[in-house]
Amino acid sequence: PKHLTPIVQKLLHKPVEVHVEKAPEKRGAIRQGVFFIDPSQRGAFLKTFFNRDRTSRTIVFTNTKAEADQLASTLRKYRMGAAPLHGDLTQAQRNSTVASFTAGRTPILVATDIAARGLDVPDVRTVINMDPPEQPETYLHRIGRTGRAGKTGTALTLCSMADRKKIRHIEVGANVKLRVLTEEQALPKPEAEGKAANKPRPKAKP
Repeated sequence: PKHLTPIVQKLLHKPVEVHVEKAPEKRGAIRQGVFFIDPSQRGAFLKTFFNRDRTSRTIVFTNTKAEADQLASTLRKYRMGAAPLHGDLTQAQRNSTVASFTAGRTPILVATDIAARGLDVPDVRTVINMDPPEQPETYLHRIGRTGRAGKTGTALTLCSMADRKKIRHIEVGANVKLRVLTEEQALPKPEAEGKAANKPRPKAKP
C-alpha cells in the first residue's frame, strides 16, 4: 500500500520494487436468463433439468448452508450425483468434494457463496441460482464460474414473482440484461434432440 512506502524506505536498504501483472483470462460468452417459478416447484424443475443433462458440470448456488445440504440430499434421492459445499464442512471434506467435482465423478455441486470466489474448475457448463442473490457483485462472482478459458456457459436464475425487484437490482448494479425464459427455454434440450441437432446433415444430391 502506498501509505506504507515511507516506512519501507526508512527500514530497508535499497529495496527493489517488483510489480507482477496477471494476464487477463480469456472469457467466453455467458448466456444469462431468469425463469420465474414458484418456490414449491423448484425441486421438480431441477429433477427434469438434470434428467435431461446428467453429465455436464453444474454449480447450483443456494443462499444458506442448510439449503445446500437439503438440495444435495434431494438430488441424490433422484439418483443424481450431487454434493454440498459450504463453510460447515471440514477442509478435507471441501477438498474431496471439489476434487470429485473437477474430475467429473460428481457432476452437480450445490454450494453457498464459498464457491463464488476462487473456485476455478474448467468446463463448468451451467450455473444455477436457486434465488436471486442480494448483491449484484455476488451475482457476477457466481456466474463467473462458467464461461472460462474462452468457452461458452449458461447462467440461470430461478426467481419467484415476489423477488422481481431483486432481478432489477442485479440488472442495474451489474449492468446486465437477463432474458426472461419459459420453462422449455430454461431446460436443456432433450438428449436425443441435442444429438440430432449436432448431427451433420446429409449433402443434397446433385
